[in-house]
Amino acid sequence: MEQIGLMNRYIFILIAAGIFIFWNLIFPCISYSEEYFLKLPVFSEDITNGDNDSDNYAGESSKLKNINLDIQGLYGIQYNQMFAGFSLSQEKDAFVYLVSSKFNRSGDFGYNDEIFDNSGFNENTVGLTVNYNWTDVKWIFEAEADNESRGMFNNDVYSREEKGNNKISSKTIFKLSPSTELFFSAGGAWYKHSLIAVDAADFTKSRVLQGNAEIGGEYVWSASNRMRLNADLLYYDYVPEEFDNDRHFKGEIIDDFSFSRNVGISFGFGYVNNKDEKDVKFPIPINASLSLKGYKYFSAVVMYKYDLVPFQPEDFYLKQKYINPNYNLPPGLVHAGEIRTDLKVNNILNIKGNFKIEKNNNYYNYFPALGNVLRAETLEIVSYNPGIEAIFTFYNKIWGMALTYNYIYFDAPKKITYIPEHEASSAIRYNGKNWKFEWNNKLRGKVYTDPDTDKTLPESLIGSLGIQRRMLEGSYLYCKVENLYNNRYTLRSGYPEPGLSVLIGLRILI
Repeated sequence: MEQIGLMNRYIFILIAAGIFIFWNLIFPCISYSEEYFLKLPVFSEDITNGDNDSDNYAGESSKLKNINLDIQGLYGIQYNQMFAGFSLSQEKDAFVYLVSSKFNRSGDFGYNDEIFDNSGFNENTVGLTVNYNWTDVKWIFEAEADNESRGMFNNDVYSREEKGNNKISSKTIFKLSPSTELFFSAGGAWYKHSLIAVDAADFTKSRVLQGNAEIGGEYVWSASNRMRLNADLLYYDYVPEEFDNDRHFKGEIIDDFSFSRNVGISFGFGYVNNKDEKDVKFPIPINASLSLKGYKYFSAVVMYKYDLVPFQPEDFYLKQKYINPNYNLPPGLVHAGEIRTDLKVNNILNIKGNFKIEKNNNYYNYFPALGNVLRAETLEIVSYNPGIEAIFTFYNKIWGMALTYNYIYFDAPKKITYIPEHEASSAIRYNGKNWKFEWNNKLRGKVYTDPDTDKTLPESLIGSLGIQRRMLEGSYLYCKVENLYNNRYTLRSGYPEPGLSVLIGLRILI
């Protein structure tokens, strides 16, 4: 059976290559673009970044108007999938705004001829960013609303998960003098979560209200010395009321000093206080760094940080599907050291490397709970995390390739769940005038699913392909293939991912 499956994949790849060559023969007018090599928005989340793919050939009129409009609509008949994306941005002398939205849905999906009952989902995101510059004042406003709903397959306890995260922030920067700057920001978030139960008595619902405020500034003593100060407050209000509300305050002062054009240091300290952790013997956050900079081909930085990091549920729980949040988790006392390097070998190859060691007395780790949902507990861990990235560009950035590898090892009393032991990825991109494509692959190592057992998810190879063909001025035929190799894999124990799916539609750039 494995040989038959492997043969089917080879046949699929050959058919896809044949279609690509045949299409190229029908539309042979491929010419090269001298523009910068930019990322083709293969994945739906790229829409939220606005029109980063604004092409020279999209028309000089849009540049004169300083307005960019990007609309995408894709449909996949196999699982009744639909993706719609919208992005509108406008730039004036002192004013810039970006409005973006995306909607992604699927009916019940499956693998080959098998359909998974109650597996359909929908995701919706709307965002607004405004940037206004006066002579000595800058104002930045951001708002975003994210909502999603997912079926929970044949779960005996819960039938559907629904969650949303709405956030807003406003930041004002005052330029008091050429050497002095002051800023103030305030914002908040509303995170909600519910599990629709098979038995109404098992229905669960919770919500988090978060408020934050920060004030700070910087003073430039000289060309080689800068002082930064900031103080921020974070507050959480939880429902159900069994979870106590939380508060976190931190104040810090940092000095950046350059010994020379190529060597700089930074040192900072402050005070931190958290409602859930009053017995910290040394409540003074410290951060220090040494940097090598200004070299043509190489730069590096060595950093150390000691801090009390609060539990932020609105971020932590959005990273995983099928959860039942618990909010009464303490902050983590963290010692972290990191080395980052950046080597530009030549005009073709750029290599980045990093190595991070972290000790955390309250690392947040998922564990399975009733109804095959995840909750979080804390563990004392030490983690070691080396990684490397190589970026290749060819032919005036018409062709590009990126290769990355990341490894992480935990020294912990239990298994760390839903973190791949190692992860490798590759991306090959072509950026022509009439054709664009991006071929991505990700290899995920084994993943533990229970901190108390050796249960794991197997390694998985996940591929995707995006192809864009210019048909008319400002109009493009767009195709996206997900799970390119039709591998059966899962990111959450008990909840498989869909098999091969193809979405085709139009993209309009104005």
